[in-house]
Amino acid sequence: MSSKNMRFLNMLKKQPNLTEDAKMYVAKNKIIHKRVMSGNDKYILHANHKSKAVWQITNKETGRTSSNKQDIKIIWNSEEITNPEHIAELFNSYFCKISEALLKKNGNRMPNSENQHLKIKESTKTMLLFPVRESEVEKVAMGLKNKLSAGIDEVPDCVVKQCLKLLNKPLANIYNASLE
Repeated sequence: MSSKNMRFLNMLKKQPNLTEDAKMYVAKNKIIHKRVMSGNDKYILHANHKSKAVWQITNKETGRTSSNKQDIKIIWNSEEITNPEHIAELFNSYFCKISEALLKKNGNRMPNSENQHLKIKESTKTMLLFPVRESEVEKVAMGLKNKLSAGIDEVPDCVVKQCLKLLNKPLANIYNASLE
């Protein structure tokens, strides 16, 4: 249920002379809204990519849907193929077999590896990493933006900043242990 519909229902509910049918309509829509929200919670809870799941629900609820879905078709051996799974399988098969074909063309031997790889120049520059103190972890964390979007760890920066007094010692210990 969109926020526009929710505002309408709330406005309708505040009307002084609301009929019984209108009251039932409002009540049923509230129940539907709660069930949808419960389903969304379950969807997010069981999703592998929680951020993606939240955006999918947000786009669905606001009516924004991706309109760039295009019908794909390719011609393979004079046959037009439109099934996306079949097309994906053809591409997969092609790219798996191309290496075998190239090896056969070269007499089942790999090309001279010395000619194929870039030569890496040695560098006299070095990078030194030192252990960090809790105060340094706190300084870096306080520099994070107050964003609600989460990274790969699924923890928003603003949560890290709010829990910093509890996290700065463990974070410093984890970083320092990774240097050992």
